[in-house]
Amino acid sequence: MKRKITTELKQFKKLGQMCDFGTANRDRLAPGTPAAESLAALTTTVSDLKTATATQASLKNRLRELRRAKIDASRALREDMESNYYTAQAIARQQPGFDDKFHMSFFGDTKMLTAGRSALKDAAPVADVFVKHALPPDFLDTLKNKIQKLEQARAEYANGKTACTLGQGTLEESLSKGFAAGSAFDAIIRNTFRDDPVTLAALDDACRVPRPSAKKKQDATQTAPQTAPPSVPQPTQPPPQHQAHAQSA
Repeated sequence: MKRKITTELKQFKKLGQMCDFGTANRDRLAPGTPAAESLAALTTTVSDLKTATATQASLKNRLRELRRAKIDASRALREDMESNYYTAQAIARQQPGFDDKFHMSFFGDTKMLTAGRSALKDAAPVADVFVKHALPPDFLDTLKNKIQKLEQARAEYANGKTACTLGQGTLEESLSKGFAAGSAFDAIIRNTFRDDPVTLAALDDACRVPRPSAKKKQDATQTAPQTAPPSVPQPTQPPPQHQAHAQSA
């Protein structure tokens, strides 16, 4: 997937450079000729592609924001539910069976929402008992509000995900049209200027996309700290008394 994205980015840059080349040589393309028409088609598709790329980037940023909002809403509801369940368990030590309805699973947002709605219903008749154990008088209103926030956050995230998927489809369609327009432009320009090596060389230069990864790798190598080779331990000398003993022997 990463390789595909990298390839598409290179092709996108190439289309932009080809469009710039065509714009710079527009005066040399007679109106109504295949070269002029192919440039117009390329300019339109590149413009549409830029719009689709910007739109998709915006949709992805929005989706990340919606995901964070969903996570925050889920965490807030979980904390509230844990507090309510813990209080119910404490009450059950004085009133056995009080917590029988407060043992549902929190695993996943769907189950947590189900548990929250159930707690909202089951705690209502005994709300005063919870309040006597220091829960706020409006704890049920707070619980209801957090349930609604998570429901809304989940719905908005789902809508954002759908929009992002549709945007990706639009972007891929624009890329496909752009590649087709670029291929046609390249062939027509090469045929139009087949006897003009200078123009063809300029076209080749416009179609050439540098490889930044190699430069980054080189920069990383140059800036990497140089580590000294491991030192070779020197042989230890025997203590003086052993040296003297060896000489006397």
